Amino acid sequence: MDKYVIICVDDEQTILNSLKIELKKALADKYLIEIAEDGEEALELINDLLSDGYQIPLVISDYIMPHIKGDELLRQIHTIIPHTLKIMLTGQADLDAVGRVINHARLYRYISKPWQSEDLRLTVVEAVRSYFQEQELMQQHEKLHQLAQEQANLIKKLHENESRLTQFLEAMPVGVRIVNASGQPVYANCKAQVLLGKELALECSARDMVDGRRMFIAGTNEVYPYEKTTLARALQGENATSDDLELRIGEKVLRLESWSTPIFNSDNQIGYGITVFQDVTERKEAEKTLRLTRFSIDKARDIVLWVGRDARLLYVNEAASRVLGYSHNELYHMTIHDLDIHFPASKWLEHWEQLRLEGTFSFESEYCTKSGKIFSVEITVNFVEFNGEEYDFAFVRDISVRKQMEEERTQAAYEIFRLNKAYERFVPREFLSLLDKKSIVDVHLGEHTKKEMTILFCDIRGFTSLSEKMTPKETFDFLNSYFGRMEPVILQHGGVIDKYIGDAIMALFPLSADDAISGSIAMLKTLRGYNQQLLEIGMPIVKIGIGLNTGPLILGTIGGRNRMEGTVISDAVNLASRVEGLTKVYHTPLLITEHTYLKLQHLYQYHIRLIDVVMVKGKTEEVTIYEIFDADMPEMIELKQQTLSEFEQGFVLYHSDERADAKQLFEQVLACNPADKVAQIYLERCSLHTRPDKMELYSR
Repeated sequence: MDKYVIICVDDEQTILNSLKIELKKALADKYLIEIAEDGEEALELINDLLSDGYQIPLVISDYIMPHIKGDELLRQIHTIIPHTLKIMLTGQADLDAVGRVINHARLYRYISKPWQSEDLRLTVVEAVRSYFQEQELMQQHEKLHQLAQEQANLIKKLHENESRLTQFLEAMPVGVRIVNASGQPVYANCKAQVLLGKELALECSARDMVDGRRMFIAGTNEVYPYEKTTLARALQGENATSDDLELRIGEKVLRLESWSTPIFNSDNQIGYGITVFQDVTERKEAEKTLRLTRFSIDKARDIVLWVGRDARLLYVNEAASRVLGYSHNELYHMTIHDLDIHFPASKWLEHWEQLRLEGTFSFESEYCTKSGKIFSVEITVNFVEFNGEEYDFAFVRDISVRKQMEEERTQAAYEIFRLNKAYERFVPREFLSLLDKKSIVDVHLGEHTKKEMTILFCDIRGFTSLSEKMTPKETFDFLNSYFGRMEPVILQHGGVIDKYIGDAIMALFPLSADDAISGSIAMLKTLRGYNQQLLEIGMPIVKIGIGLNTGPLILGTIGGRNRMEGTVISDAVNLASRVEGLTKVYHTPLLITEHTYLKLQHLYQYHIRLIDVVMVKGKTEEVTIYEIFDADMPEMIELKQQTLSEFEQGFVLYHSDERADAKQLFEQVLACNPADKVAQIYLERCSLHTRPDKMELYSR
């Protein structure tokens, strides 16, 4: 039994309650009414309902909602359930939003708030009725389409049955003629028309050919007796064969083999006779050619072998005896398996079937001489049928010198590959790509390009004091262990490591700022697992700070004639480094500038809050700094999210010099989240007699 549900989406519970009451009045208890307070909850609800087998005739959604607005929600719903009707219920949607939903989400109607109860009920009832009418039409259309398809299949099968015999006969590589009981031709395939000519094949009976002096006993001028022809014998009920027939058509002389058989009707009377024939003139010529060319093959430089179905050597030329060191008599008592060290008897049947299927192919192997010397060979095998027997006709060429050269080239290529991989550890392949270079050898001093990228600086907190407790080797081992975990995370998110500066990492993200954000979050989460391993071996945990900035930069090579390196130069790079330094001030691991913030394409998928407005050293411009706290512990993320509104209001009031009001808000934040270091800093600033100057970003 079908189950139906209507979904209402609004971020106000009172509206949802009113909608549910109105729908109950309009539809009684015919349909289940489900509600959702935002777009994400609605999408999750829809997926659950569809999984449980429900149909959704109608969705009613508000326009202004958090996270996902009503027009976008309805468009997403349309991609999942396109036949569902949608009603947008709001008083604040603009015409563009309504237009988008009409064009892309199949909007049934737009109703303003507050609504008229009767209008809403009539709209809902009509929408549901419209949905079921359309479903019924779709079902009827599907039935009609199925009936039409069945009829088309029957017609197609009929045509296939009618043409199957003709297709089969036309595909045969031999001539085929069918005659009726009186000997008159009723069908000749294409091959028969080619061999006999169209007129003879389709119009002349066997008796006509005999009487017209076209059929002779092979090798004589004696006309072939009609009663001895295979077709005449077939019309007498006999299965007959012949290979002594010669057909003369003008200047053309054909030596034919033929097979004929009677075809009986339902009354067991002979209704037709069928003859299959082929021209064997070429076979006779091939026999002559084989005799004439045998001398040439005997004198060939490469090995030539005739091999039978049982893998025995039936013929070998002089080169085979000379190269392999065996006499002809010895070779004629051997099989191909005695020569080819990679060709055991267990593979012979498979080889023969492949040869019959493909006709000819080549492969490489190794042969062994009588003295035990092994050398590389290239073998070309050919399938040959002669006098009813099948043969493997093989040409074997010594390629030892070529194989040696190939091995040397392969080794050289491998060394070049290893060298290139080694260079990539110092000059990343991605760096070459940004310079539009294919290889390190293409890079020249001073080459550069201008691009907009997001720059990442990452530094270990307190590394100096940490390294003082280690030996130099322990310090190197520790840094390599740490970098070994951070590097793949950066690369997996589209980043390019520009350089390691002591314990710091500088990386570039050329594609998008979102790559840099997701990569930074992943680095911090990876660090959490790394710290757990350090604790298990008694090592102190590591804390890092990450600063991000987006802007134009110059990427290129600097240095001298004998030593150069790739680098980037830009104010944007300096600013990223200085922002990383601010992570120490605010005790937060990930800060970004407003330049990066404005480049984010998926802004709402991150947890972000304002941190400060700072001055760039030596410049008059102010830079807004934001905190990304997605890598915090879940409970801290929840607390920061709960206090986000109070924090940002306090931030605005503080920077508007309304410190008393700002102080109250920061106290509220700390009451809920005492561990919020940034809120503590602002609370301390609010308690000062004078507001401190904007913090300047100094280079380190």
